[in-house]
Amino acid sequence: MDIITHPLFTLSLDSGKTNLGSLVVTGLCDSTYALMITDTLGCDSFMTVEIGVSTPPKADFSYIQDPNGDPFNPSVIFTNESQRTYFYDWDFGVVAPPSNVVDTSMIFPINSGSIYPVCLIARDSSNCRDTICKDVEVESVITFYAPNTITIDGNGLNDGFLPVGIGWETLNYKLRVFDRWGVQLFESDDYNKAWNGKKDSTGKLVSEGVYVWEVELSRNEFKTQKYQGHVTVLISQ
Repeated sequence: MDIITHPLFTLSLDSGKTNLGSLVVTGLCDSTYALMITDTLGCDSFMTVEIGVSTPPKADFSYIQDPNGDPFNPSVIFTNESQRTYFYDWDFGVVAPPSNVVDTSMIFPINSGSIYPVCLIARDSSNCRDTICKDVEVESVITFYAPNTITIDGNGLNDGFLPVGIGWETLNYKLRVFDRWGVQLFESDDYNKAWNGKKDSTGKLVSEGVYVWEVELSRNEFKTQKYQGHVTVLISQ
């Protein structure tokens, strides 16, 4: 409640309240208001009045990407953490129409960068509002599989080492294979090219044994991810 007094004048606030001598105003929001003072001759004067609310509404939310979601249509779960509020308006921009539920989830398309602005407007019982906007980063879900054994036997089956998966970008892809002493035997930036068990330097087939592989790939244009492991080469020719 805010009380504005002047015993000889009519007071009018731009919220629509008017009274003679004093003005009692309730339900105002944190803001600056225009006050018109009218004397007994009908002359007007204007001033601004800053109204401060002791417990204004506060908008806030958190979000997490559903780890079990579709990697091509990832879902983000939004949790409303606003305080002293009762009514809500979610704004997802061009991704989806607005929503007025408390908590929500949304499916986002995956594009390079995959950062989307999301805003929440929260209002209290007096329709006072607070707004918060966050850039929501949505990542594709990566699956990765690499065989642990290849067989060089001339039958065209399982005779090359090639990791596979979904949710990758080909940018910055690199596959390397090393022997047990750390000497590099093979390198490729073509994600469709398998290691056939031969040395890049000589073109000769390696001996049977265990070899170390390393894969570097991109989640998007900003983030890379590395995988390492072992592959056993069996030779039957």
